[in-house]
This record gives sequence, structure tokens and C-alpha cells, in this order.
Amino acid sequence: MSNWMHGRLPWPRLLVVARVVIALVGGYSLAAILSMVAAKYSNLEGRELRSLIYLVFFLLYPIAIIWLFSINSHRKALLATLIANACAWMSLYALDGLS
Repeated sequence: MSNWMHGRLPWPRLLVVARVVIALVGGYSLAAILSMVAAKYSNLEGRELRSLIYLVFFLLYPIAIIWLFSINSHRKALLATLIANACAWMSLYALDGLS
């Protein structure tokens, strides 16, 4: 009998790689867009604005990675990162985009 029949996954390493890709790419995208949203809300300019963007990004990126690894299911992690990124992009466009 195959491993599928006993409830084991055939390629557990592939699932780990998929989770890492979801966390890295989805977390990066989420942190980047949320730092742009924070920049839109701020009244800062120049160096202060760049510092704010860097600070927000480097605070949110590891939080997003930890959050995506804390979700038990791979599908739920993918769905969570897609929904979070979609909401962040919609909030940026609600603020009149990047202009």
C-alpha cells in the first residue's frame, strides 16, 4: 500500500518549501504594501519618510512570516496571505494610489 493510503503525505519536504515560499513572498508583499500605506498616512518627507518606510517594513516582515508559519494548514496560510494582501492593496487604492 502507498503512503497516501495510510494518511501520510507523499512529499512533506515539498510542503515545507511551499510554506517557506508563501511566507517569504506573501510576507514581503504584505510588509511592502503596508509600509506604503503608512507612508501615505504620514506627513513626513525626505529622510524621515524613508526611515518610516524602512522601520515599518522591517517590523512587519518578520511578524508576517511568523504569522504565516503559525497557521496550521498550508491552504489556510495561502488564503490568509492572499486576503491580507488584497485588503492592503485595496486600502492603498482607496487612498488614491501611489501618487
